[in-house]
Amino acid sequence: VRAALDAAVSVRDTSQPSPEKTSAAPTRQAVASTVFGALSEGLAAGELTSEVRGVIQFNVRNPAATWAVSLGDRPAVKQASAAAADMVIGIDDADLQKLVAGEVQVRDLYQRGSLRVDGDIRLIGALDLMVGLEAVAA
Repeated sequence: VRAALDAAVSVRDTSQPSPEKTSAAPTRQAVASTVFGALSEGLAAGELTSEVRGVIQFNVRNPAATWAVSLGDRPAVKQASAAAADMVIGIDDADLQKLVAGEVQVRDLYQRGSLRVDGDIRLIGALDLMVGLEAVAA
């Protein structure tokens, strides 16, 4: 039995890098800071408006970052956790880029399990503000 297992499992010398690891694939740049920077500028300039009122915290993954977006009379965006978020969104950075670029809809991400929403789901309409920032996020 031992001989059959040894024959079925190839034992690799890990002291030398494998050929797959020596040719590095191009790395993608994280877009969250660019997206939230553009969102902040648009809100401050009055170019982006929303009837949604509340605080939304975005927990972005891969790489990890947390952003708080306050919508209302004095909109603001900051890279930090919200003291009292009305809604918390969990999303991967790559999915955030696709959402902003209009390549995928919120519903699709949610149904695939790629978007987690906790709290007041009525604030989800605020994500519409982010669609169209693709020139910045591309």
